[in-house]
Amino acid sequence: MHDTLLKADIFFFVATLSVVVLTLLLVIGLVYVVSILRSIKHISRTAEAGTETVVAGLAEAKAEMSREGYVPETLINIFKRLYTKSKKGKK
Repeated sequence: MHDTLLKADIFFFVATLSVVVLTLLLVIGLVYVVSILRSIKHISRTAEAGTETVVAGLAEAKAEMSREGYVPETLINIFKRLYTKSKKGKK
């Protein structure tokens, strides 16, 4: 009987230790997943802001070109304004 009790104690010790180790690994994995999700959220916000700038620039280019016709100088000025807008957005 004493031998069976000793084996049961060893089993519960090993089982408890393995549950603790697995829980720690799960928590570490979740921390990495949360970090990756935050990075993805930041990237998507940056891409959204860039897309909005490009869409606004294209609408502006279309309006100016329909007003003035296709003039290379107009196109260059539009891209210069887009560039300055994107630089202001990064600050």
